[in-house]
Amino acid sequence: MTEQQNAQRTRRIADAVTRGDMKTYGQALGDDVVLHVPGASPLAGDYEGKEGVFGFLGTAAGTTDNTFRFEVFDILASDTRSAALGRATAERDGRRLDTGMVEVRRFGADGLVSEVRVYLEETAALDEFFS
Repeated sequence: MTEQQNAQRTRRIADAVTRGDMKTYGQALGDDVVLHVPGASPLAGDYEGKEGVFGFLGTAAGTTDNTFRFEVFDILASDTRSAALGRATAERDGRRLDTGMVEVRRFGADGLVSEVRVYLEETAALDEFFS
């Protein structure tokens, strides 16, 4: 895939997640996708397969009364990867999370997302928020 195609894919993915369109998001994921979430909170860890990724999203949404958001500011892409740069926000039990976040996606030869790595400006803030 080209850089431009991967940038466009990443924008469609971000837009789908923002709208809550899990069908479109799921179609962008390979069956063996792996999501890596950093830190030491109960949500940190590796999530394997579409079921694992959707399980993570469901837990994040459920523990924040559906307030968890990732606002994408910019997208960088190559022929095999993309990076979505933005800000993660959420509210939970009277607390607010607000931190910079980057999602790096690797695309397989089929054009589907095979891996997602999350990087946070303040991993400790995420740990405290979800603990």
